[in-house]
Amino acid sequence: MNRNCYLFYGNDHFLIKKETDLVFQENEIDLKTVEFYDAEEEGIDAAITSAMTLPFLADKKGVVIKNALFLAGKTKLADPEAEKLINFCNMKSEETILVIQVT
Repeated sequence: MNRNCYLFYGNDHFLIKKETDLVFQENEIDLKTVEFYDAEEEGIDAAITSAMTLPFLADKKGVVIKNALFLAGKTKLADPEAEKLINFCNMKSEETILVIQVT
């Protein structure tokens, strides 16, 4: 299991942002370099592809998937995207911190 995958679920946007920032600070990832993807608008394919890509000019990278409403049962996730997410979370990735936010 990938210990670099985090899930934050809840209605408190401020607390979720605070905890997300803390995860990146603890892993020494500059918040300016973190990549954000909106699952509601873009899906998660681009985010997972980015998470699987090695960081450029850094030891680690951060990727955030916002509005992952498929985890709350509010939307559906296509099977290939679900498989890709599961595969990434099962990988041992030391280079990428993936945060999934459900608000």
